[in-house]
Amino acid sequence: MAAAQPAFRLPAVQTSPTTAQYAKHALRHKPYYTPAFSMTKEQWQKTLLAPWFRKTDPLMPAYPYGKNVHFPEANYGLYGGATLGSGHRISRGRNKGKTLRKWFPNIRVETVRSKALGRDLTIPIRARVMRTIRKVGGLDQYVLGSRPARVKELGLLGWKLRWLVMTSPTMKKAFAAERKKLGLPDNYSAIERFEDAWKDPVRRQQMIDEQDEAWAQLKAKLERYDAHVEAQWTTSDSKYLALEEAYTSDKAKRVFSLLETKPSNFSFPDTVEEIPYEKFAKLPQMVREGEATLESLAAEQRAQQAEEDKQIVKQWA
Repeated sequence: MAAAQPAFRLPAVQTSPTTAQYAKHALRHKPYYTPAFSMTKEQWQKTLLAPWFRKTDPLMPAYPYGKNVHFPEANYGLYGGATLGSGHRISRGRNKGKTLRKWFPNIRVETVRSKALGRDLTIPIRARVMRTIRKVGGLDQYVLGSRPARVKELGLLGWKLRWLVMTSPTMKKAFAAERKKLGLPDNYSAIERFEDAWKDPVRRQQMIDEQDEAWAQLKAKLERYDAHVEAQWTTSDSKYLALEEAYTSDKAKRVFSLLETKPSNFSFPDTVEEIPYEKFAKLPQMVREGEATLESLAAEQRAQQAEEDKQIVKQWA
């Protein structure tokens, strides 16, 4: 019977920073704000209240610029970074004076087609953003823009549309064709796993060389520190260091010191054991972080249980 293949797919995530970011914007029929535009119930249900759109994928990365706190209405449409404008209305007639007023951006409820999603989306869009969408060639090209200014003006709704478009089957097929054209592997990922990198002899030697370089820098710093301390050290300094270890030039007697052997001199395995995620997730945190082993934790637990038994016997003796 063949051994089970290790699984590297994460289990289903219920909550994440992204879901928390969108939790306060659960759309209702009566929003908590008064929008400058008017949408009928049917228009709300076409896109913004649709079940497929309201569901937020927990694996979607959080929007880096966060929600729009000062103009919450912009979180429900493509506003292009627009906000309220404030100023005065100046009267020059019989009642001269200034009156405070505000200007809303030019928002219109537009129906745009997404070729990647295969849907018509009815969402509030600013007139300037709509002109940009026509200029770049469609909604998909607009939300997939990679420039920082484009990402900043997307907002929460634009960021969600960007994720839906990028994870759609149509775009995945286009990305696969582009990877093939560039000569990249089919399972290419921007985040490389350590196990895959360690199996490659060239990448493994590169990582070991980086460790040797870091070790050499630390050793040079330690030698400079030793030379400085030996030049400045006097016997009278020991009385001020009663709670610390007295300085000694003998590196073998020091409590903490840098290893004399370079990392490249150690023997490393050619492959790293791949632990299935189901088994890895059940391990205690100290074992996963390498601070302890299962045997040491079991021995510690047995010793703790024996100590508790002694205390109980002593209490009732």
